[in-house]
Amino acid sequence: MPHVTSIGLDVHARSVSACAFDPFTGEVTQRAFGTDAGEIAEW
Repeated sequence: MPHVTSIGLDVHARSVSACAFDPFTGEVTQRAFGTDAGEIAEW
C-alpha cells in the first residue's frame, strides 16, 4: 500500500511553519523552523 502524507508550508523571511497530515491515520504534525532548508528537508 502506498504511503501518502500531505504537507503544507507557510514561508516567511525569517521562519517557516509546517504541518503534515496522514490521511490514513488522521495524524497531524506541526513544527516551526528557522530558515535552514536542510532542517526542513530532513523533517
